[in-house]
Amino acid sequence: MAAKRFIGLFLALVGCIGLMLPSSEVHAAAGAPKPQMVLVAEGISRVPIVLFEDAPPLTRRAADELAEYIEKTSGARPEVMEGLPEPR
Repeated sequence: MAAKRFIGLFLALVGCIGLMLPSSEVHAAAGAPKPQMVLVAEGISRVPIVLFEDAPPLTRRAADELAEYIEKTSGARPEVMEGLPEPR
């Protein structure tokens, strides 16, 4: 059971990092400073954890655990949502 939980968290983390890489590489190639993804600033969660619609229960659980760990380390719990977030 712990192995499945680890795999779920690992995949969620890899997905987040994967979203950041292409943008970072483009900026680095252009000589511009690399952008940073800020998860929590001043005690406020800045980005949600987004699941695709009808995500399997194990994926939902991994997202909830990731949110829990972010809250433990930063003091703010990100929203876990399904589908596309509304632009701010």
